[in-house]
Amino acid sequence: MNKLTIFGIAITVTIVVAYGAFVLLGAWIDGRRQAVRERGEHPVTTSSGNVEAREQQTRNDD
Repeated sequence: MNKLTIFGIAITVTIVVAYGAFVLLGAWIDGRRQAVRERGEHPVTTSSGNVEAREQQTRNDD
């Protein structure tokens, strides 16, 4: 195999791993939002990326 083929394989593997990580991150965040919904609260994603209940934020603001 020549260097161009090896480079192409390496780039393809890197892209597949990055895409997989992106999909898994989205599923993880969605799971956290779903857990908040199951408690009967409204999920909100904060600027730092945490998922909290909207009701919890209003309690903290008081």
